[in-house]
Amino acid sequence: MRSTNVSSAVNSGWFAAALQALMFLDQPGEGPCSSASLADQVRAHAVSLRRIMAPLVRAGIVEAREGRDGGYRLARPLDRITLADLYRALSAVPTSEPHQSEPSWSALLPAGTRLALDEVAAEAEARLLQLLEQHTIASVAARAHALGSVHTAIAAGE
Repeated sequence: MRSTNVSSAVNSGWFAAALQALMFLDQPGEGPCSSASLADQVRAHAVSLRRIMAPLVRAGIVEAREGRDGGYRLARPLDRITLADLYRALSAVPTSEPHQSEPSWSALLPAGTRLALDEVAAEAEARLLQLLEQHTIASVAARAHALGSVHTAIAAGE
């Protein structure tokens, strides 16, 4: 059984930035969105944005074109992209390894304990994916828009 880090992708800044980028790419516009423009919208450095977008391109969620008229665009509509699709794409990105001076805490555990925790983590990830399959990027965008409207109304004293 492989070792998992269930919360690594969902809790990462990459997940939030990728979600925001996908919602921005759904906005009507002319052709592909440049990495600089998209990075500005996501409030990320263009290099960081390209690192976030690369696994989305590999997963077939986003299309990328290079060159003067290049940029990113959605490969399919947001109502056909689930949060599980996004999670799986970003989970394929290797996480950073601890620095050599930091102890490997899992190595301190007996092998049976590590294996038992890996089983629990695998079960948690399977359940998480089941839940994420139930939500599309479009449904999250609609909910965010509704909540934004509510917060705007509250702030305006309505």
